Amino acid sequence: MENLDLFESLYRRYFPKIYKAAYLVAQDENIAQDSVQEAFWAVGFQIAVPEYLPKGYDFYGAKIPDGGKDSVILIYKKGTEEELRIEEFSTVRESAFSHNFRINDAEIKDLSIKGSEATLIHFNKSGLRQLLYEKGSIYFIITGRLSEEDIIRVAESMKSL
Repeated sequence: MENLDLFESLYRRYFPKIYKAAYLVAQDENIAQDSVQEAFWAVGFQIAVPEYLPKGYDFYGAKIPDGGKDSVILIYKKGTEEELRIEEFSTVRESAFSHNFRINDAEIKDLSIKGSEATLIHFNKSGLRQLLYEKGSIYFIITGRLSEEDIIRVAESMKSL
């Protein structure tokens, strides 16, 4: 019963902050950590964060699309232009995902991330790569202008908070 009271207390403390600011942006490391923690309390699942980031990337903020509880987007930036996005979707409830793209601009590769089937898409014109996979009850889409090695390494380093 104590755990339920603790959860209720934390929920009441953090939910209003998230509700008022669905898009959390952080420039400083301490604020960034608060942003991830606030996002953690706003969504209905356990968020994972990467233990590895390519050189120069820092946490920038977290976005909770449409104020929902089933997804979160973690944003990492390198300078002002380069962005790495990690989208996480809870698949606890029945759900279906569709990912559409033009095949004439993309190279597709099937691979494995820690035993889970994954799809790596390289968009030739933009230089973006997307890595899509499901681990447990979370579906991940990692997007950025990263090398194949780096995007795989980010995915393999994902750890739940």
